[in-house]
Amino acid sequence: MQNQQYICCPDCNTKIPFDTQALIAGAQFSCPSCPDVRIGIDVGSRQIVQDTLTELDKVKRNSLRPNS
Repeated sequence: MQNQQYICCPDCNTKIPFDTQALIAGAQFSCPSCPDVRIGIDVGSRQIVQDTLTELDKVKRNSLRPNS
């Protein structure tokens, strides 16, 4: 998975791998140890998360520019 991240399961603390872009697109990811536990982003929050990540990328790019 490209852009793979992990979040800890709220039930057992096992790492749940997820892809950020797939998560924003609506995918849900299950805990490998607790198949009933799934993480996802609410439909109403997806645009906010995408906008926040876009702004974060801008900040990262600006901070990597050499000082002139």
